[in-house]
Amino acid sequence: MTFKLFEKLMSNLRGENKLLKFVVVVIGCIELYNTHKIDKAMKYQRTVLVPIGLDQRVTLVGDRAPVEYLRVFARTVSNLAFNYNTASARGQFGELLQYFSPETFPAAKAEFYTLADTIERTRVSSSFVISKPAEVDSDKQTITVTGLQRQWVDTNFIDTAEKIYLISFKMVDGRFMVTGIAEKQQGRAATKADAQTSAQAAGGV
Repeated sequence: MTFKLFEKLMSNLRGENKLLKFVVVVIGCIELYNTHKIDKAMKYQRTVLVPIGLDQRVTLVGDRAPVEYLRVFARTVSNLAFNYNTASARGQFGELLQYFSPETFPAAKAEFYTLADTIERTRVSSSFVISKPAEVDSDKQTITVTGLQRQWVDTNFIDTAEKIYLISFKMVDGRFMVTGIAEKQQGRAATKADAQTSAQAAGGV
């Protein structure tokens, strides 16, 4: 009698163990499903913003942003990068660097502060006026900015030229991040080193 009772008890325990394993598997599957749905929801979530420079709300979906929204940042980046004098360049470049993505920040910092050194040494000033709406390529994540750039050494005017700059970017959780700035010259993209060379030439160094 005792043996039969023990055997029944063990059978019940084995049944409960199987049931427990089944419940654990079901809970695991539910957790995986919820994680997938949350990740998908985060990717396609809509963020509604009213950026400075626009008088209407902007809706961001995933890593996509409306053209007008991107043009606002293109104007901001262009103003910080291409409108400067000896007194303002370093501070403006420091503000500009805040827009760079973490992986491109170190190289951009070295490049722009080297350029600031050159500007301060050669006493070059620059004025850049955008001449037409920026061209946005959302698939390639680039913005092409065209404008008229004028340069001075102290108060002496030295040059006027049409310049075309390519701003590379990405959107991360609704945030605009710069990944590169280059000047288009003779069918190629010139880095800021070209701008440094231009500043040196303007200063006669």
